[in-house]
Amino acid sequence: MDTMKISEEFVRLQGFHYMDHAGATLYSEQQIKDVMQDLSNSVYGNPHSLNTLSKLTDDIVDQIRHRVLHHFNTNMDEYDVIFTSGTTASLKLVAESFAFGSGDNKGIFAYAQESHTSVLGMREVVDEKSSSIKCLSKKDLNDIFTASVNVVNDTHNGNETGNSLLVLPGQCNFSGVKIPLGWVDLCQAGILNSTFKTKTKWACLLDVASLVSTSPLDLSNCKPDFITLSFYKIFGYPTGLGALLVRNKSSHLLSQKKYYGGGTVLIALSALRHHKVRKVLHERFEDGTLPFLSVVAVGHGLTTLSRLGGSMDKIRQHTFSLARRAHHSLKALRHYNDSPVAILYCDNDFEDPDIQGPIVNFNLLQPDGKYVGYRKVLIMANSNKIQLRTGCFCNPGACQRHLQLTNEDILSHFEAGHVCGDQNDLINGVPTGSVRISFGYMSTDDDVDAFLNMIYQNFVENGPPNHIADDLKEEWHDASDTWHGSHIEKTPFPTAAKLTEVVLYPIKACGGFKPESFWPIGPRGLMFDRNWMIVSAAGTALTQTLEPRLALIHPNIDLNNKLLHLSFSGETSSMSVPLDETADNNEVNGSLCQSKVCGDRISGIDCGDEVAFWLSSKLGRHGIRLVRQLKKDGRSGKDIKKALALSNKAQFLMVSEASVSWLGDQIDPTDCPKEGLVDRFRANIILGGDILPFAEKDWEEIQIGSQRFTVDGPCTRCGVVCVNQATGQRTNEPLRTLVKINQHNVHFGVYLSHQPDGDSDGIGLISRGNIVTVLKRRCQENSN
Repeated sequence: MDTMKISEEFVRLQGFHYMDHAGATLYSEQQIKDVMQDLSNSVYGNPHSLNTLSKLTDDIVDQIRHRVLHHFNTNMDEYDVIFTSGTTASLKLVAESFAFGSGDNKGIFAYAQESHTSVLGMREVVDEKSSSIKCLSKKDLNDIFTASVNVVNDTHNGNETGNSLLVLPGQCNFSGVKIPLGWVDLCQAGILNSTFKTKTKWACLLDVASLVSTSPLDLSNCKPDFITLSFYKIFGYPTGLGALLVRNKSSHLLSQKKYYGGGTVLIALSALRHHKVRKVLHERFEDGTLPFLSVVAVGHGLTTLSRLGGSMDKIRQHTFSLARRAHHSLKALRHYNDSPVAILYCDNDFEDPDIQGPIVNFNLLQPDGKYVGYRKVLIMANSNKIQLRTGCFCNPGACQRHLQLTNEDILSHFEAGHVCGDQNDLINGVPTGSVRISFGYMSTDDDVDAFLNMIYQNFVENGPPNHIADDLKEEWHDASDTWHGSHIEKTPFPTAAKLTEVVLYPIKACGGFKPESFWPIGPRGLMFDRNWMIVSAAGTALTQTLEPRLALIHPNIDLNNKLLHLSFSGETSSMSVPLDETADNNEVNGSLCQSKVCGDRISGIDCGDEVAFWLSSKLGRHGIRLVRQLKKDGRSGKDIKKALALSNKAQFLMVSEASVSWLGDQIDPTDCPKEGLVDRFRANIILGGDILPFAEKDWEEIQIGSQRFTVDGPCTRCGVVCVNQATGQRTNEPLRTLVKINQHNVHFGVYLSHQPDGDSDGIGLISRGNIVTVLKRRCQENSN
């Protein structure tokens, strides 16, 4: 494979190391240019129309069907191609349409336990149609399919009744292990009749969504009855399009389709319940108008794959070689005490690409054998521009087996608050998921090197780790000798703490503004704090995670003239926008962030073209806009139902200079000097005075001046703390040290909510120099 040529078509990665190809692989830039040029130079019409251009479109769609089958070394004599929205839709279609039989002659629905969630969903559809539903573990499958040939001969004699269906994954999307494709023939020959004591005909559905992304599939040798796939897994674009390949001799099994849409019938009467479906299989099942422009794009995807990858055999070998090196390197890593750094979830020795795909799944371990939460790994990976995936990857069966969890364990995790797709990584020290890296044809050795370096630099201990509590524990105990394992009564605890700095960030993710004296508190937090955000052309909020130069935009609030002045580091030009909402601005809806966890919708107003142009010129980004949150917007926190501006989670963020100083002592100053370290944490309230480091962890209620606050919990840190707020440059610290010194989390600083007096309507004042009084502390056993 010509890696230099390939790299020229993925310039947009710009230092990112993309290692989530099992989730979605990448499209090449030339591939998209080819699609756009095709669409620009061609006129495509609805294939259901009979005009000249529509007929041409229909012919091109059929040509793509032929090319898809050719890619899998088969043809229209053997298989038909039904375009769907993806693998999940294909599985649903089979579940809804498969004819299991009737009465006492119903067949069985069986599936591999280590299947995608979309396969598990088929159970709900076939429950009443089939005689029973069988879940087959990995051991069950191995036992069944290693039975003697005589078992097949004894159970397949031509007298079977009813139709049974077995669903198998060609490659496990959790671990990358591949099934022997010879199992398909054995299934069709009836080997499962011996296991289930039945006499039915067996069909096999092979889910190849994971397999064919990097491996060849030869349908001239292996001939499943049904095959499901998604095209974006293979060549990145288009998304929302997949296929169900149906073996022609098995098409009669899909006779239970109920719904029919436009284009699928020969006749339909409106006044009478009467219709006749079309005879050609794909015409019966492709309800409504196909996404024909996406189908056209499939042709360019296949061309790109051949042009850059050469062949699927070459792609398989290339991706396997990279994954093998990552696997073996992880396996060899050791801590200072010779304990393993990683536990790998793999069913083989990772030496044969015929049985193992380019997926490496693992969890990390501390020197004492305790697990490192996968959330920590994700945070550090993101900070190092490494894109990987964590969790269970929509494969609960494989996740359960490899993590050695019982059904009771999983249910208890759910009761403890863990759900699919969240970041609740450890419950009582037990992992709820794992870390997965995966490779595509455009992956390189540099990706593997970056990944391994990230693991080595952040998770391999070369000496006993110095956790936060270790050298502070004695001081805490001395300061806590009046605690007795329960909450103290609400008696004020005098402290030597005072408010040394108030900081607000008028524009989300941009520089801070430090008032010289008092500053008002409004119903959402500090007045004007995070009231604006810069959004991309797609309407998503820009953050320093992807655009660290946002730190170089400096706001200045001019209350006298009611203006927000903006400047950019090192430049003299400036821009101003009014502090008051103006009626002539356009209302817009913007997504606060790209994550579903904090993906609240907010109502805002666009601040106009002039400031948008100024921002675009400073950041070098086309189409960005400045949007202000409307006063009437009703956004509130998830857990603490307080009104929020555009902050991620809470009204206020507080850190102490003592904690920052302690952290700075743990860090090599050449990578992250103490000067400016406090600014990296982007806190609103900065405490000084003679207090212990991390004392704020154990406060529950405090008073600053005359204003009361509740401590809502710790702030979990991400890669933004690695951005030098004075230069906009990214470093490895302090996140690397935070990961090492926090045993179970990546916390630093605490969130606060304002508790206004009953008649103040959320309004108050705080000022530099205010004395901080602790009203209530947390119990001692919870303080660590």
